[in-house]
Amino acid sequence: MTISNWESTGKIISDTFLMAKKHKALYLPPVLTLLASVFFVALAIIGIFTISIFTLLLIIPLWVLVDTLLEGTLSWMVYQVKNGKHPSFSEGMRRSTGKIGSLILYTIVSIVVSLVAGSLRRGDNHSFSVQLIKGFFAGALEEAWDIAGHLLLPAIVLTKNTFGEAIKEIPGFVKHLPQVLVGGFAFDFVVGWIYLVEFILSVLFYLIFAGLSETFALVFAICLFITLAICTRILYNFTKSTYFTLLYIEHGMKPVGRVKNAITKKST
Repeated sequence: MTISNWESTGKIISDTFLMAKKHKALYLPPVLTLLASVFFVALAIIGIFTISIFTLLLIIPLWVLVDTLLEGTLSWMVYQVKNGKHPSFSEGMRRSTGKIGSLILYTIVSIVVSLVAGSLRRGDNHSFSVQLIKGFFAGALEEAWDIAGHLLLPAIVLTKNTFGEAIKEIPGFVKHLPQVLVGGFAFDFVVGWIYLVEFILSVLFYLIFAGLSETFALVFAICLFITLAICTRILYNFTKSTYFTLLYIEHGMKPVGRVKNAITKKST
């Protein structure tokens, strides 16, 4: 990675966490994404016992679409901040819903990728080595779509691009591959370690206080881990989406000069 690539990556990461510190309104889409996940999981569990399989299958596309709309909303709010404006959730949602056709296509592709990856991972009586190779390709497919998807959303929501036009912009980010890979893997790596630390802290709490009240220690340790994990997930969703939105603004949108220094100017 060249010095210019390091500087670009460092600036995007710095702007991401500066936004996290200064603009609390940006946390609303990730929080709603988490709440929507809880709602749809509960709905699916209830649906298993109360509604038809056909109706149940409609829950998954709707769930993915809602997540997509909320992530698109966050991208627009980040763009507003980058322009030196106050982030507006309502404006961001209007912008996302205004691109509903392209976002539905994005949702369909996301589901197809998940289905293909899941199919590759299924056993089907293959040998261990074959299954290992299939699992590798399944993981590579999911990771490739995760990175492409995080770039596609701002390419759709922040511009007049259709889904097809946005896809054509993705190959142009090959020349910014170091920054793309940082966004694709660094956040996942860090959050994995954070989850591990949170789990260890919860176990330690249980071991320390189990002598006083085993039931209390167990319940509190579980609640502690869940609370920490929820906060981590919200921050993860925010930082990854914001990073890729800023990456697209810096290296994908044209022209970018008028928004390039808005965050830095506001923070001084």
